[in-house]
Amino acid sequence: MNAETTEQHYFGVWDREHASLVLARDDELISYGSAAATERLLRDVHQWIDLGMPAAASFRLHVYPSDRQLVTHGDQWVVKRGQSQFLWSL
Repeated sequence: MNAETTEQHYFGVWDREHASLVLARDDELISYGSAAATERLLRDVHQWIDLGMPAAASFRLHVYPSDRQLVTHGDQWVVKRGQSQFLWSL
């Protein structure tokens, strides 16, 4: 297969504040700018491992209006989108 037509898949973290980008593919990390994005990605991966490497099916989800006061405990995260907020729990 021609290398120019081979599709490659990456994911990454962009840290706008520190002008830092890290891309991950297979067993490599490619960093641009400061080390802030790389450090954040590695910290988050270690947290994921410490949580037992949960998959999407491991999470519970509750949805609330954005004006409702939510308090998180332990393995919970809140993501706000428009008029809703999503409480994710492990």
